[in-house]
Amino acid sequence: MPGVTFVGELPDNLQYITRFAGAVTISADHPQEGKALLTYLASPAAQETIHATGMRSVAAAAPVSQKDTVQ
Repeated sequence: MPGVTFVGELPDNLQYITRFAGAVTISADHPQEGKALLTYLASPAAQETIHATGMRSVAAAAPVSQKDTVQ
């Protein structure tokens, strides 16, 4: 946002953590595009912006397969 400068994180006792998750569902109209977006968000190219805005990334250990989900 123009005119706003990120100067650092709040102390842990004041910090509010929001976790974001992403998934491509079996009924997605555009599953390849969804997968491409998630791949990009996990890429080194996106990490610079993610970290510059004070967010932290957590890498998944492995993709979750459809058989491991609740339908």
